[in-house]
Amino acid sequence: MEPLGGPSGYKGPGVGPVSRAESVGRLAQCGHQYHFQCLVAMYNNGNKDGSLQCPTCKTIYGVKTGNQPAGKMEYHIIPHSLPGHPDCKTIRIIYNIPPGIQGPEHPNPGKPFTARGFPRHCYLPDSEKGRKVNTARPVFTVI
Repeated sequence: MEPLGGPSGYKGPGVGPVSRAESVGRLAQCGHQYHFQCLVAMYNNGNKDGSLQCPTCKTIYGVKTGNQPAGKMEYHIIPHSLPGHPDCKTIRIIYNIPPGIQGPEHPNPGKPFTARGFPRHCYLPDSEKGRKVNTARPVFTVI
């Protein structure tokens, strides 16, 4: 977090020649600026999934993947309407990740884990828009 007018203070491996110490890069979507060496260090020290996350605004570049434990998602229709959607029923989605033992791909292999706050419930209107959300990619990732 050195001022951008001077060279980067990062001295770690894998950032290239010293001549790039003063180079500044701008992230394309959010526009936040960092020393080139700091951007490379963030990428090299982050998840090894090819993604980068802006530390200022949390915009994700690339596709962020993880090693979420196995779980279950189920849904069903309930005969009640949600506020603002009086003309349709409701889709209730239940996410459940049971406690278990961490695998070799997790931070502490062989140690137990607990996914706090599960099961979690999500409610969507049983409408065209609600059904599109229901079949889209996961709404959240457990960390």
